[in-house]
Amino acid sequence: MTKYIPETAALDDVVMTGAELMDATTTTVRAICNDFDTDITFEGDGAYTDGSDIVLPTLPVDATVTKRDALVVGGYANHEGLHKLLTDFDRLKPKMRKWARENRPLTKALANALEDVRIETGGAILYGGMPQAIDKTARDVTRKFIDEVYPKDTSVVEDFGVVGPVAITWEGRRRIGYPDPSNAEALALLPTKMRQKIEGIVDKVMDIEHGVTGLGQINRPVAHQGSIDAAKLAEKIANSHMAQERKKQKKEDEKAKAPGKSEQANPDKPGPLGDAQDGNGKQDGSDGNSGQGDGNELDKTKPQSSDKPSTDEPDGNGPNTGDNRQGIDMPDNADTSTTSSGVGSVMGDVPEKLREPEPIELGLHKAVERAVDTIKSSSSTGYTVMFPQRDEFRTRRQIVDRYDVRGYGNVWYGQHKGSISGVIGTTRRKLERILTAMSRTSWENGKRSGKLDVRRNVDKIVNLKPNVFRRKEDETNVNTALTILIDMSSSMKSKGKIGLATKATIAIAEALDPVGVPLEVLGHFTRRPPMSNLSDEQQEREVKAMYGRRDLLIMTQFKDFDDNLSRCKSALGSIDSLYGGANADGDAILFAAKRLLERREERKMLFVLSDGQPAYRSDTRCKHQYTRDAVDWCTFRGIDVMGLGMLDQSVSQYYPKYVVINDMNDFARTYIEELVKMMQKRALPDQSLLIRSTAKRGRNI
Repeated sequence: MTKYIPETAALDDVVMTGAELMDATTTTVRAICNDFDTDITFEGDGAYTDGSDIVLPTLPVDATVTKRDALVVGGYANHEGLHKLLTDFDRLKPKMRKWARENRPLTKALANALEDVRIETGGAILYGGMPQAIDKTARDVTRKFIDEVYPKDTSVVEDFGVVGPVAITWEGRRRIGYPDPSNAEALALLPTKMRQKIEGIVDKVMDIEHGVTGLGQINRPVAHQGSIDAAKLAEKIANSHMAQERKKQKKEDEKAKAPGKSEQANPDKPGPLGDAQDGNGKQDGSDGNSGQGDGNELDKTKPQSSDKPSTDEPDGNGPNTGDNRQGIDMPDNADTSTTSSGVGSVMGDVPEKLREPEPIELGLHKAVERAVDTIKSSSSTGYTVMFPQRDEFRTRRQIVDRYDVRGYGNVWYGQHKGSISGVIGTTRRKLERILTAMSRTSWENGKRSGKLDVRRNVDKIVNLKPNVFRRKEDETNVNTALTILIDMSSSMKSKGKIGLATKATIAIAEALDPVGVPLEVLGHFTRRPPMSNLSDEQQEREVKAMYGRRDLLIMTQFKDFDDNLSRCKSALGSIDSLYGGANADGDAILFAAKRLLERREERKMLFVLSDGQPAYRSDTRCKHQYTRDAVDWCTFRGIDVMGLGMLDQSVSQYYPKYVVINDMNDFARTYIEELVKMMQKRALPDQSLLIRSTAKRGRNI
């Protein structure tokens, strides 16, 4: 279907999930924009930027993403990042709204095309790899024209009003240095005169300032003025094109009148028609010299010569003002009976031939939408989050400052600790026994001090080397990181469940603190997203859409892995006072697990404290299976997951390993025993290998 393109089959290999693509895209765009406060929002099915935030279509978190689709989405995100850096949205938005109101699609399309070429020219200087980063996105839209649009209608390349804007991007990207040959292939389809016209326009675009002064350096005022200059150029090009189209239409109308002119052999010669032609104007005025004539039917649809727009308008806005919403002056007595479907009410029923044409819509956002459709089709569950980028992560310091629990939290912590002192002691003793069993003693050779090791270091001793000693080393193999994840939904308030979870967490933290096992404590709940910042149309679209999760996930950190316990007591003591909303267990588990996977420790364990089933709003009814899938995802990656049911048996539905806790004494007897078993199971892999290898050699141990 396509000609030679330097691609490999590896582009169709799966390289990440939908969730990973959204995370990677967010980080990349913020780095390009040099602004880590930039909001990258994945929502709905559209792709655009408004000058501050970049919006991309939301993706199913479990979808499989090929390298090709990842490059297409990433390329568009890079392009929108350049818009944020180099485009003056504050001054362009009014112009865009005006062109939309006047129904000037060609002007809008030209403005977009010129601005794309301008910012990508600057982007190639700002970041050297930008053309390669956007190349696959641009290729997608170019191939769409070559392989689908052009074969259906080969005459499309002869109409500037239809193909001009997209052809400008082909020529611009060819000059910038985009490696894909599709741009040159598309340009080769253009007639010679059209190609020359496109090249002339791009020459002018290349002369417009983009504001990039060097690698990573931007002169923002110059860049913003360049975007306005590009918009003015787009208006002039569109006005000039429409003026030429009206001239063509006028000639066609004059040709249509030609047979009537033959009846007037000589206007000065007496005859039956002489006076009528001079006074009544039925045919007069066709030569453009004089005589409007009240009865001139042709004048009702034909613009006069004075209506020709100026292409030298200094501000680029054209000569049209007032109620003229098309941008083309019409005579006061124009016939408004001729209409075009869907346009008459906006245009005052302007004849179709005098309106700006609709150019081919082949923007980069179309490539993203196609890639997103492909990604969505690969999802096994279709689990899509409504507003994934609006989920929150609140750190320990934010919690303490936000809820002012610095003083009270310490008091609460002391009260909880005092009520479970016996449990803490039992837990600590059991962990100490584990560590004693896991300790190893070995002799290490090649030391500069210790016991002289003559047998292994004869050569070194002869050559007077200093590292000829051996030393006994005692090693405690506690290579484990642990995360406690607490359900903090409103249901945890009943029957003292949240208080039980707080005490259990404090008991584990106190027991692990002397041992040195890195511990993170996280809580989670959901809340409904605010919809007031969406337009009525967006709200209606979101209501009709299908989402795996509509609510926002709020993750709360009470203790980081590397935090000293003494600094976290106020936050840990406040756990039972910070609850609300519902619980999205699957998403919370994945969030906690990804943080665990970043740890260097060999063993990774996740304890989930919950009192029931997931209860957040979902349209797909897959939240229960999604929770099970999240547990399987963790297990597959080597994370030991255990569910702790707080006065509830529901954990048995989601966690292969679980216990149900009814009071703290039960906790000390059962939960800690399970913790011990998990640590022991993963503690001695090397010893088991040693036993097997020794047995093969026939030696007794």
